[in-house]
Amino acid sequence: MLKINDSVKVKPGVKDPDNEKFDLGGWQGRITEIDDSDPDELLVTIAWDSQTLRLMAKQFIEESLSNGLDFSE
Repeated sequence: MLKINDSVKVKPGVKDPDNEKFDLGGWQGRITEIDDSDPDELLVTIAWDSQTLRLMAKQFIEESLSNGLDFSE
């Protein structure tokens, strides 16, 4: 069972739910929020670690910001 503050690494092939063209596989960080209000879908917010933030594609950061999203989680 996942818990807040757990360290996690995204499985290969997992797409960004906000922009499916970005593959999040291999990204890692800590869980900051868990939303289980929908019994069919668990939504987990992850604060990306410094290594993931350094390796993030510039295009991902720019598109996140232009869509009003926080690229750091």
